[in-house]
Amino acid sequence: MTKIEVSYDRRGSGEPLVLLHGIGHRWQAWEPVIDRLAEHHDVISLDLFGFGASPMLPAEHKYTVPVAVEVLAEVFEDLGAVRPHIAGNSLGGMLALELASRDLVRSVTALSPAGFWTARDRAYAIRALSGIRMIARLKPSVQRALFASKASRAIGGSLLFGKPSWLTSEVMLADMAAMAAAPASTR
Repeated sequence: MTKIEVSYDRRGSGEPLVLLHGIGHRWQAWEPVIDRLAEHHDVISLDLFGFGASPMLPAEHKYTVPVAVEVLAEVFEDLGAVRPHIAGNSLGGMLALELASRDLVRSVTALSPAGFWTARDRAYAIRALSGIRMIARLKPSVQRALFASKASRAIGGSLLFGKPSWLTSEVMLADMAAMAAAPASTR
């Protein structure tokens, strides 16, 4: 298989701990906790394929959960983190559980993992993500106006963040820019 490139941040030392973000996000979603985790672990926060600064999977790979799990296992090996501890949120949580089901990780923490939904829940999630992508593609000046107040950040970011009003407008704008630019967000 072709060596897969991913963007990642690595801090700390100890047993490896890989952090996987949710759909439309980037490794920086973990920024509030990385340094605390790095006090005890070799923390690797990575951008999933086609999100953040990571390119899409090469054309010969169809982006499916089984393929993503197989490729993530290769990435872990390339990073010297065979069978790491893993934590994932949303899409990252679903992938973390899949990695655990194949005995590719030491332990797993899944935060609000994707995939446990009814057809109605899935349709709602797709509509909500489509709305977020529409906001992400607005002109930066319009986005700045939308996210200028804590209240608007709370409303606009409630689907992606637990406490969106705690975010600065700069962080929210950077996340929106990353989502708009992510090739995997258009799929």
